[in-house]
Amino acid sequence: MKKRYYLLASMFMLASLPLVAESLPSEGEEIALESQETAQFGNRRTGGTKSRKCLECECKEPEVLVVPEEIAIESQRNVITPSVYPYISKGMNLTGSVAFIWWQSKVGNSGYAYSGTADGDLIPLGTSVSSGVLQNPDFGFEPGVKVGLGGHFDHDGWDLSAEYIYLPGSGENALNEIGEKTRIAITTGDGVVAPLSIIDASCDWTQNYNLINLELGRNFFISKYLTLRPHIGFNTAWISEKYSLAYAPVPTATDPRLFGFGNNITNVAVTEKQSMWGIGIRGGIDTMWHFTRCWALYGDLALTSFWGRFHVKNSCEVTETLEGTYETLHLNYTTHTLVPVIETGLGLAYITWFNEDRLRMQVQLGWEQQIWTDFNYFTQGQGYGNLAIQGMTLKAGLTF
Repeated sequence: MKKRYYLLASMFMLASLPLVAESLPSEGEEIALESQETAQFGNRRTGGTKSRKCLECECKEPEVLVVPEEIAIESQRNVITPSVYPYISKGMNLTGSVAFIWWQSKVGNSGYAYSGTADGDLIPLGTSVSSGVLQNPDFGFEPGVKVGLGGHFDHDGWDLSAEYIYLPGSGENALNEIGEKTRIAITTGDGVVAPLSIIDASCDWTQNYNLINLELGRNFFISKYLTLRPHIGFNTAWISEKYSLAYAPVPTATDPRLFGFGNNITNVAVTEKQSMWGIGIRGGIDTMWHFTRCWALYGDLALTSFWGRFHVKNSCEVTETLEGTYETLHLNYTTHTLVPVIETGLGLAYITWFNEDRLRMQVQLGWEQQIWTDFNYFTQGQGYGNLAIQGMTLKAGLTF
């Protein structure tokens, strides 16, 4: 009789093992949840009066207050990738951010003069030239701003965020060396397009960069200290540029209509403008490695297929000793194309909570880079150039 009893009891215990296994979290889940609590939420338990039962037994722990984000953690005990959106106590779980950016914006294929070549004029035939250079605008770093706002959904920890970026850009340069030639070909009075030998030149480049990103993403733990946030969305941008150049040709440069007699070209002014507007499909992934409770290393990557409408205006004015100033080139056209965009970022983040965990602040300092391929449409006949943007970003965000 005892043998039958032992046999039945053993069979009952074996049959109940799957149920017990389902009710208890695995070791990996426990590690992920513990790391989430320590790395993302700080000191999350405070004194209070609310009891809860242990998972392994029916005994009761000392009475503690279970804050909202801990309830969210409890609901994810069987989730493989528990979400880690920055919850706070007794708040709306909205995050606002502002960033100071110090970025450099540079357009490729924007050289305006070059040396190191025979010109048949100031460098006579049979004379060897010295090593030359290509003159470009001095693209400098400019201050800009980012402003963002986001929040998360109760549905599986998804979040929605929007960010606006504004960046001005500028670059100028001047030279007065004998033996230079114009990089951008000059259109003379009879429509001939060719470089001229010059004695001095100057350039002035300006840009206004505006961009709005709208993202839908989900932030979750993939290991004990590493979080991933894949995101999808779209963006819109409007970017305008103006490139002004002034050339002083050599005194013997003439209008070819007069066969080189009596009508010297004294000045050439070239103005090129480009305005771009469009919309793109954007996706990427943000990573963060928490190596202490408050400090983390982050790395971001995003790719965009951007449809852009480019409106280009170009003009060339020539001043001669007899005819005065007149326009030899006037272009005004629109073109549409797809522009691939690559964005990367790397830096450090500091996270802290205050006001009894009702507020959460995150401060980031890093370096960001963007490349807009085949962006230079305002330079005809010279090929396309990329728009390259890089610089420092100091960002502060507050969850409330």
